[in-house]
Amino acid sequence: MDKKIKETTETGLKILQITAEHGYITAKEIEQITGTERSAFKYINTMNDVEGYLEYFMTGLKPMKAFYLTRKGADVLSRAGCFRVASLFKGSCDFGGSEFFHNRAIIQARLCIEKHPSFADIETPRVLLARVGDVAGLKPDAEIKYSDKIGGETREFRAALEVELHPKWHKRNILKMKVYDRKTRIGKDNNGYERFSDLSYIDNVIWVCNDQVTIDALCRAVKESRVMETSKHHFLTLSELLEKGPVDCSVMNYLGCECGLFS
Repeated sequence: MDKKIKETTETGLKILQITAEHGYITAKEIEQITGTERSAFKYINTMNDVEGYLEYFMTGLKPMKAFYLTRKGADVLSRAGCFRVASLFKGSCDFGGSEFFHNRAIIQARLCIEKHPSFADIETPRVLLARVGDVAGLKPDAEIKYSDKIGGETREFRAALEVELHPKWHKRNILKMKVYDRKTRIGKDNNGYERFSDLSYIDNVIWVCNDQVTIDALCRAVKESRVMETSKHHFLTLSELLEKGPVDCSVMNYLGCECGLFS
């Protein structure tokens, strides 16, 4: 590989796109894209130190450095037709430490799911904000477009990606299940008006969790939420997805029966 990696390479554009659509990226996720630690650092050196497409800030966590897109990097993406966000992440000014590991897990899950043969596209909240504006209500960590054959005809469907690293409050889990089933009241806004959320247009919900304890808590919420479409919820661990890939990984429904990632 040449020392100066061209901006038009598929791998380089992928790194810039992931960074733009998730706000920031670390060397470990870049390594997941490039395939090796050595090639990851070559890309980092070129895009950060040489070309100035990326800038870094200190996270105060591990990894200590995270990289975000510069205006120059955004221009590269725009020329390639891959810039899909409304605004650029501003480094440490926009950084929230509590979201760091969650954001990294979303990127890791995304990079695996994109390899599924039925995968078509994925939109993060930053991409959705640019496309449809700020939609009130609960939002998934990403929306995935995928295709499947129904009766000999190829149709497009939409799945939600939900990454859960720890068990959440049980009532919150039940509320989330209801939102994927029907229009649901989720509380009041700052002016005292009722707030509703409706994600019932989602065909499947892929819950990528850190451990079985988190999966068990979510499955319990499905059972107790009395939703109509229980079969749309699919559960797996992040470690299983990373180790075996999106086709061979073990995916379960809320009853513990095996199912596919999208089916």
